[in-house]
Amino acid sequence: MVFRELSPKEEGEFRHWARSHWQEGEEVLGIWHPVVRDEITKMQAEYALIKRSMAARPPMGHDDETAEKKAP
Repeated sequence: MVFRELSPKEEGEFRHWARSHWQEGEEVLGIWHPVVRDEITKMQAEYALIKRSMAARPPMGHDDETAEKKAP
């Protein structure tokens, strides 16, 4: 598939569209412009990083120090 070159303004608009409309887990369509797919790839990497960092820390209010403070 052949896609047209975008001006810098258009590229920003396409990237904004991707961030405004795409949701995690949604299929990425091959008919979308490569700039949109590139922005979604960046978003997927961001989501993966957030998930890894959240999985690495204990849930809020469940660490030993907090539990000790709440005990009567």
